[in-house]
Amino acid sequence: MNVRFYVYLRQQLHLKDKLPMQLMLQADPSEEIIKNYIQRGQCFVSKVDDRIIGVYVLLPTRPETVEIGTGNSSIGQLALYQKCGFRIIGVDRDFFIKHYNRGDTIKVIVFMLPVCM
Repeated sequence: MNVRFYVYLRQQLHLKDKLPMQLMLQADPSEEIIKNYIQRGQCFVSKVDDRIIGVYVLLPTRPETVEIGTGNSSIGQLALYQKCGFRIIGVDRDFFIKHYNRGDTIKVIVFMLPVCM
C-alpha cells in the first residue's frame, strides 16, 4: 500500500490578492454575497504544492466563539461539525429566500463552538 503525506500550508489572503472564486462558488452560489463578506472578514486558503485545496472566511460574530452556518440538507456537514465539538445554537428559517432571491426552503443551521483563551 502506498501512503502519501502532504504538507498543508494555511495562508491568509488580503483584499489585493486574487480570490479562489470558482472554489468559493461551490459553497456559496452568489459572487456578490461572497465579495460582500470578504470585505468584512479574513480569508484563508489551504494549499498543497502551491495548489489551493480549501478556502474559508472568518467573520466577527460573538466574542470568544467560532460560528459555522450550513444548510439543513447537509447531513454530512452537520455530523462533522458536531463531532468537532460544535453545538447547534439556532436555525435561520428562510435564509436562502431572504438572501438569494430563491425559493429554496432549506434552513441554515448555525453552530457555535466556544474558543478557550
